Amino acid sequence: MFLVKKLNIRKALEGYDMLAHEITYTGFPYVWHAVIFLNMKTLPNVRTLDFNCGKIDDVPVDAAGHTYYYLRDNPKMRLKRIDAPCSSDFRCTACKYVSKHTCTHMRDALKKAGFDDHQSAYFEESDFSQFLYNGHFLHYRGASNWQVNDKEYIQEKTNAFYKYICGVIQ
Repeated sequence: MFLVKKLNIRKALEGYDMLAHEITYTGFPYVWHAVIFLNMKTLPNVRTLDFNCGKIDDVPVDAAGHTYYYLRDNPKMRLKRIDAPCSSDFRCTACKYVSKHTCTHMRDALKKAGFDDHQSAYFEESDFSQFLYNGHFLHYRGASNWQVNDKEYIQEKTNAFYKYICGVIQ
């Protein structure tokens, strides 16, 4: 996870107790542990916040899955949900059909979604990355290669990442 734009966390948390991406694909909403900010001065029942993984009603949940209980038991907690679009969400049907890792046909959709030209170019070259919180964070997904991709794919993805990061720091 890389912070790629300036961010004032105090300002981002104004009026909220927590800033996080909410995951719901398990049927049990919980917050993703990769990017989470807590307003410790206002967060209710902070000692009950549990970031463990495990099971909820026999459904396996990832790290921080047990924050489901915190969200359920603290309905007045003010959660500011952050976006987390994935580059694979911006592949045209043709490129998905032929399993292309890159797609240059979605520039208008990327622009409409709020991505700048630099971010759009990166998404076109990398099919397994995410920008979170209005492009402030870049999640280089699968860095451990848990999907067991071939060396060429890893090299292409790394080259795209390097090109993007070099553009950000200039």
